Amino acid sequence: MIPGLNEYSASFAEALLAAFPWMQKHAHLESHPDTEVGTLIVEYSPPPARKGYNFWISTDQGEITVGYGMFHCHFDWPNNSGDEYWQDPFEFVHELVEDRVLIQDWTKSGKWTGSSTLEAGQAPDLTELDEDHVLYLRSWSGKLDQVFSGLQKGD
Repeated sequence: MIPGLNEYSASFAEALLAAFPWMQKHAHLESHPDTEVGTLIVEYSPPPARKGYNFWISTDQGEITVGYGMFHCHFDWPNNSGDEYWQDPFEFVHELVEDRVLIQDWTKSGKWTGSSTLEAGQAPDLTELDEDHVLYLRSWSGKLDQVFSGLQKGD
């Protein structure tokens, strides 16, 4: 186990690393001064190397936060909500690393405007893709990555 974790973080880390043993080498005690003492952080950039495809998990402030690209979401721990991917952090990570859930990162004039998830096989809603918008569709493996630009909309 990782020395120095608080009780909440240690409980989550034990379950997380049992479910995803490969994360052990990417997990450590968070040292940022703005975080709660004893916070777990997992940081990883899945291959192939791509700018902006950083994956992370944090237990800061007594909640589980999972991020990928510009997207992040919050989960309760222990999970009492259900086992759908948007309710359970382990199910979400599993669906993400299996490329069954993709991340949509929206920008306008080069600045982030929002993020959401999209199930693999679904088409993104491009009805509001204006000329100055770019939608980055991000997958774990990189095989399903796409970029949609409003500049291409009229083509």
